[in-house]
Amino acid sequence: MEKWIGFELHPETPKSGVKIAELLPDVDIDLMNRNLNDNGAPYGISFKRNDFLPNTRLALEASEFAHAHGKFSQFHDRLFKAYFAEGQDIGNIMILLNLAREIGLDKDKLEKDLRNQTYAEVVEQNRNAAIKNNITAIPTFIIADNFRITGAQPYSRFQNALEKSLNQS
Repeated sequence: MEKWIGFELHPETPKSGVKIAELLPDVDIDLMNRNLNDNGAPYGISFKRNDFLPNTRLALEASEFAHAHGKFSQFHDRLFKAYFAEGQDIGNIMILLNLAREIGLDKDKLEKDLRNQTYAEVVEQNRNAAIKNNITAIPTFIIADNFRITGAQPYSRFQNALEKSLNQS
């Protein structure tokens, strides 16, 4: 069974976001973008060059809202496309509201819940659970509670972990 749990990797990020070069001054953003596009190409995924890291707290809360309203997968996919392929600031409440509307979520209810921090506690609980389980990077995949895969990894790594998991059953 697949279950996504949002993890706020950089809670210290200012609400307005931060330039990646400020956060990670030794990172070559152009090289990072080329690597992302090279790895995504076989799957038809392209990444827009993005030198900005948004504060993802509201996006994580909006994801919990989408989950509560039966549209998590659609919202998750749209959110990732907005950030990685379109370069949108997913820390901006207006962008989140428009993305939610695009997939059929109640924009006004989401705005109310974001302003009231209705899902803030869930996001914090997810973060605490991740820390407790020594998760320090995203994405982290845990397969059958035994196999951990961190970061963008080749498809074969997932196949091997799944095969090993099935052989242990």
